[in-house]
Amino acid sequence: MGTDGRQVVDDRAIPGGAAAAGGIAAVNESRQAGFELAHLFQLGAHLVQMHLRQVAHFLAGAVAIFEQFDQVLDLPDRKAEIAAALDEG
Repeated sequence: MGTDGRQVVDDRAIPGGAAAAGGIAAVNESRQAGFELAHLFQLGAHLVQMHLRQVAHFLAGAVAIFEQFDQVLDLPDRKAEIAAALDEG
């Protein structure tokens, strides 16, 4: 360990020395940044999907309420029917 708490790596342990290690780290960091960006796009897609579901559920509820209201308006136009016992004979 170094004096600042970071691990010290012997340059001879990595072919090419510290320069190669820096290149490996840069490639790794760029890949990690790419994965994080992909996760952000995925999050955005999930949020859009969630909002579209909410809109669809709201519209479905509005249609159901409208249909019930329409049925209530049709009540005065119905014919009266007399209840009769079932013919089980």
